[in-house]
Amino acid sequence: MDCGAEGSAPFAAPGLAVHARQRPRKTISVAVTVNPSASPSGTATPEKLHRMQEAFLACGGAQCGICTPGMIVASVSLLEQNSNPSEDDIRNGLSGNLCRCTGYMRIFEAVRQGAGR
Repeated sequence: MDCGAEGSAPFAAPGLAVHARQRPRKTISVAVTVNPSASPSGTATPEKLHRMQEAFLACGGAQCGICTPGMIVASVSLLEQNSNPSEDDIRNGLSGNLCRCTGYMRIFEAVRQGAGR
């Protein structure tokens, strides 16, 4: 299957397509990784949600649910790069995702909670 990226074949995860070259792949539903050696801290299992998923639920960060998978994946990625992000870091880290339901405050709160702040 060609995804238009120089003929590279993607492996599809629910909602995402990533190139398979020993890079971790995450599914939105359980945020598990395919490459165990690249496993991020706090990885979910089918029995337990990822801490960011729990934070989004606790803070009401998910409204209609359309942007939620992208927000959660971007939030986890942000925290893997910066475990103590500032408000500006959070805004920049999520800037590629558009939510039409909220004023983003509950989403930002969920990221702060997921970061342990």
